[in-house]
Order: sequence, then C-alpha cells, then structure tokens
Amino acid sequence: MHDLDKACAAMANGDEAATLRFYQVLADATLFILLQREPEGERIDPRIFDLPDGPVMLAFDSEERLAAWGQGQQIYAALPGRVIAQHLAGTGVSLGLNFGSAAPSETLLPPEAMRWLVDMLQATPTQVQAQPQAPG
Repeated sequence: MHDLDKACAAMANGDEAATLRFYQVLADATLFILLQREPEGERIDPRIFDLPDGPVMLAFDSEERLAAWGQGQQIYAALPGRVIAQHLAGTGVSLGLNFGSAAPSETLLPPEAMRWLVDMLQATPTQVQAQPQAPG
C-alpha cells in the first residue's frame, strides 16, 4: 500500500491529527500530473478537465496508477505535492488524486484544500522565550 493510501485510510475516522498527517504526506509526495503538451524548458501546461463540479487537475502517486488511468502514452510531469498545491492555490481548480485507481487515496480535493495546504506550508511556528519557574 502506498503512503498516501495509508494516510488517507487513517484520515477516514475524522481524527484531526490523521488529517494533518495526510496533508503532510501529500505535500512531500512526488505526484505525476498529466500535461497538455511536452514541457518547454521549465514551463509546463497541466491538463485540466472540466467536470460538473468544476475544473480538476489529475495527479497520481505512481507512474503505474497514471498508466492504468490513461489509454496509451501520456505526457506527464513529476512534481512534489507542495509545488502542485502552490500552482493550484487561488485558481479554483480541484486536485483529483489517483482517479480511477480504486485506491484508498482516490479522492477529490477542492480548491479550498489546496489554499489551506499552501497556507499551512508557509506558516512558521511562533518562537516563545520563557524562564522555568520553580514550584512554590
């Protein structure tokens, strides 16, 4: 079972820590996205699908799942989940993860989830300086 499958399955019970873990795994995962055409240098043109619920970019956590979804040869790029989230944040495009794979991680993440993930990745912990007090 893939890491995203495990994290998504653990998230199913509604536990907040498991949900945070899923998004951490998603951000760190290498995802394979479909492209409209061959990359031009550093520039890529992701393939966006117009579905009834709105535009969706598909991503897969393995080349095997990508190949199983597509018919024939596909043009794709491998990117970290955090880069994909940054690309999608604020665009109104959802992320379709592992569509057609029947994997536990097959899910649709709405645009708000991508914005939230980017915000969480940019957040820095607050540093607090304190002196321990002796009980008494």
